[in-house]
Amino acid sequence: MPHPDQSQQSRLGSTPLAQQPPVLLPALEVGTDFPTNLKPTLTGILRSLGYTQARDLHAGLLFSDQNRDQQIIIDLGICRRTDLEYIDYTREQNDLMGRCRRTLRFAIETPGDTQDLADEILHFAAEADSDKPYPPHKRGRAESHPDPSWPEARFEALFTDAFGDSAMHALRRESPFLDFAKTTRYIDYALLTQAGPIAIELNGESFHHPRCIGADRYRSQLFKQNSLVASGWSVFRWSLRGMQDADRFVEEMRRFFGPPDTFKKTPHYMASRSVGVFRLMDHQEDALRQITAKRVTGLNTFLVVQPTGTGKTEVFIEDFRSLKAAQPLLNGLVLVPTLTLRDQTCARLASRLPKLTHSNAYQPHSATSGFMVQTYQQMVRNFQSFPPEAGAFVSSW
Repeated sequence: MPHPDQSQQSRLGSTPLAQQPPVLLPALEVGTDFPTNLKPTLTGILRSLGYTQARDLHAGLLFSDQNRDQQIIIDLGICRRTDLEYIDYTREQNDLMGRCRRTLRFAIETPGDTQDLADEILHFAAEADSDKPYPPHKRGRAESHPDPSWPEARFEALFTDAFGDSAMHALRRESPFLDFAKTTRYIDYALLTQAGPIAIELNGESFHHPRCIGADRYRSQLFKQNSLVASGWSVFRWSLRGMQDADRFVEEMRRFFGPPDTFKKTPHYMASRSVGVFRLMDHQEDALRQITAKRVTGLNTFLVVQPTGTGKTEVFIEDFRSLKAAQPLLNGLVLVPTLTLRDQTCARLASRLPKLTHSNAYQPHSATSGFMVQTYQQMVRNFQSFPPEAGAFVSSW
């Protein structure tokens, strides 16, 4: 179905959108009343959410909530700023991110943008447990987002100068990430550390400067960044110009990333496991017998194929019960697609295994540990926060 604007223009016989020149916003000169007039409104919105203004920034305002250790940057007319150098933009954000990992950023280009600001902030800052995506194009965001790969060779060379050749194992290039709209984005470099994951973006000014890419693409860029921050990542940006001063760039990396002995090793392989596939016959007992027999041969991964509502849940519950009796410290993980199914599964487990603890939180190994039940979305966003042994027995639907 065509976009409403496209249909209307076709009916009128005017030039198609794709052939029209871009609409250029008037330059927002320093001293214009736009930021000043909106400041009381923005302060009121942020105050209602528990934030107080910390200080003015190059691009707008900084608000903080010390109780939750969170910061929010509000850009004011940044896509029309003719005086803002991108190197100043990246240095200021990196410094703020280095001081507070949970630093979110939002753009206000017109007074009307303030109407949805509170909802958008709450979506990223409140850590809401939801399996519903937030509309990524609210306030006119474009579908496309800028994610070009910039001078990787220089970055890797200077990263090696800063931390040594052996530290390269911790970098993951073009790492996929699921944003809060359930869209796959890519991080130029992901660095996993004991303090938390770090996203490194190497930005060309023509592809990332708000003045060059416009409000829609800039908001898409911020949506990706805020999704990362709300999922526990720190996001640091450098342009080619920002990496030209090698000594300064190396010092910044050491300050923001920490010592190399805190880097986590990144596996460069795909686990390969054979899967025992079987179909349930007349009774769940048949499935359990097949599982037990195959497990004796060393097989530990099984696929249960059966129509919906015919007893697959009971199969894994009984299998876990028998394993728990032999391994008292065993814990489990169940992955489901929706919050409703998560809650239903927790209730069912509590009924069938009442002596064990089941919830949507991590269950440490103990005699009473049962299942952590979570959605795929929550696990994708927060897997870095769970230990490798989070689920010794895993079931997914």
